[in-house]
Amino acid sequence: MERETPQATSVRPPVTVPDTSAAGSAVTALAGRARRLRTPYGLISILCGLLLWEVLVRVFEPSDLIIVAPTAIVRTLTSMFTSGSIWPDLTISMQGFAAGYVLAAIIAIPLGLAIGASRMLYKWANPWVNALYSTPIIGLAPLFIIIFGFDLQSKIAVVFALVVFPILINTVSGARAVSTDHKELAIVFGASRMETFRKVLLPGALPFILTGLRLAIGRGLIGVVVADLFGASAGLGLNLLQSAQSFNTPKIFAVTLLLAFLGIAFTAVIEFFERRAYRRL
Repeated sequence: MERETPQATSVRPPVTVPDTSAAGSAVTALAGRARRLRTPYGLISILCGLLLWEVLVRVFEPSDLIIVAPTAIVRTLTSMFTSGSIWPDLTISMQGFAAGYVLAAIIAIPLGLAIGASRMLYKWANPWVNALYSTPIIGLAPLFIIIFGFDLQSKIAVVFALVVFPILINTVSGARAVSTDHKELAIVFGASRMETFRKVLLPGALPFILTGLRLAIGRGLIGVVVADLFGASAGLGLNLLQSAQSFNTPKIFAVTLLLAFLGIAFTAVIEFFERRAYRRL
């Protein structure tokens, strides 16, 4: 009988799985760095607009009484800062804006959440809110000047009157946009009123509140200028009025450009707090 010879079995080397943890960490780090170094499209857009403005002025050469180039505006603005002539006006205007804006936010946000969360309170308050918002507040600016005088209080009053309603109306809309089912579901699962407010109502209304705060920035800056136009001892609006009366076009554009950049800066601050608020929620 023939003996069967055993067949040789081939032994495969063990498969080694590459360690991808280091590579994954490197990719994550690069992605985080890419997010931090993302292209500043907004800044590029502004620079392109200023460049186009400069080119058009140099090509068509309009009268300096009508429009001036951005380089002339920057020179004027730099001179105002280096000489110190702009600082008193800027300080008093920003004090009025900050006080009126913060006071309006402190009052409008809780009041808006209360009105939006209560159907009965909404029915009573909504006609008043709509009527006061439709009232031409700028037309009442002389009345504020009469009541509060030409000091800082009149600026705060005008800014507050223009800022409070955009924040209030957006907050009410945000609170009413939160589904009743979500609030009732939270209560069913044992959430207290404070927990329902903090975890359901406030996160749902937050985008509307932040939109109202953004819209209020522009109206607040308008309020600062309007209060100065009707009478003030100092302020950016008074600076604008005096520049217009003396036909100083570069200075008019310089102060206007300063107000525009202040609006951009304040909006960036709101966006910063917006990102932090979303992380916490």
